[in-house]
Amino acid sequence: MRVLIYPYIPDLNKDGLKSLRNYIKKRAEEMNSDITVQVDGDPNLFDLYKLDNLRTYLGSGARAYDVVEVDTILLGELVTSNLIQPDPNPVVPVNDISFLRSAVDAVRYNGHQYGIPTLINDVIASKRSSFLAYAEVIGQALFTDAGLVIQSVRAPPFGGAGHLQMYTDALVANRNTYEAKKDAIKKFITFYTSINFRFEYAYCGDMDFKCIRYVLPAISGFYSLEKVEQNCLYSQLRDVFMTSDGGGDYTEEFATYRIDTGVPGHDNQPVFLRKHLASLRVLAL
Repeated sequence: MRVLIYPYIPDLNKDGLKSLRNYIKKRAEEMNSDITVQVDGDPNLFDLYKLDNLRTYLGSGARAYDVVEVDTILLGELVTSNLIQPDPNPVVPVNDISFLRSAVDAVRYNGHQYGIPTLINDVIASKRSSFLAYAEVIGQALFTDAGLVIQSVRAPPFGGAGHLQMYTDALVANRNTYEAKKDAIKKFITFYTSINFRFEYAYCGDMDFKCIRYVLPAISGFYSLEKVEQNCLYSQLRDVFMTSDGGGDYTEEFATYRIDTGVPGHDNQPVFLRKHLASLRVLAL
């Protein structure tokens, strides 16, 4: 089976996520000896924000994939374009007990579940170190700048729970190949969304657990793991993203900051920023 993962995450090895993709394949096949998985997702080769591309990836041609990890901001377009379909008996039922509440809402459309959440994301800020960026940038920043100290994190006003569902990544199945490959697809989804693998993904199992990506798994149980609870940053992020209001109203506190991508005309445009994480920086007005 063919899988296309969401590519806009910290590429700590600077290899187009090759080491992570190889690790996903290795672990998926170790856990399921009867399936063979091809995992793609080089951020330099795939653009998952163009609907025409998604029509190809979720189509029936040679470049199609059986499972694609997408940003659910595009879920409505995928549904109305007839590229994905709800599963009346999902292998991983999405509910408020197993998943963060915002992630549950993010994969539903017209009352039906169309995907399984993997990651959530929103803009976070550190008051003392003047750091403002998408949560998934933390790992990259700490990995590349040993002198950066992120002492505290809080969600700016645009980080409330109602806004979080715009920034949830999820696995969706290709309706063209689902029936023929249903067993393999369900086994991969079960593996990829398991708490154990979410830990390996966040804590860089592909790099011998030498660093942390600080991505935010959508599975609630991840934040109750002992190592996660003991991690200072993860404990703060958990408090922000597991509350109903996204951490409170910090309008005045963060009013003096803006995100600058370095590209004229693209300031404060979320989708653009997510695709250009490396250029994020904070400027005081």
